[in-house]
Amino acid sequence: MNFQSDQFHKDFVAGSDKYENIEMMMLGLVLNHGVILDFKGTYLASSPDELSLINAAKFLGVTMVQRDLESIKITIKGCERTYKILFVIEFNSTRKRMTTVVRTP
Repeated sequence: MNFQSDQFHKDFVAGSDKYENIEMMMLGLVLNHGVILDFKGTYLASSPDELSLINAAKFLGVTMVQRDLESIKITIKGCERTYKILFVIEFNSTRKRMTTVVRTP
């Protein structure tokens, strides 16, 4: 993947008035998926779409470092956060989306 945007860097990495909106979008990518980590730390996904979204988030600085049935641990801009999973509605062809309800740190 090769994504270069001076504007994105200014808004997300360096921080701007758009930072909170970008952070919420990135959290949506990294919290709403069924991707798991194997023992080597490699992402495993049943869908290539999910894998590409989680890899895009990682490329942009938001990384899932651990996931189990109860929580998702991520790093965002070098800070580690753990989100408690409260409820998951799996993706299906009728809804065409997945929903994860989490408690913020």
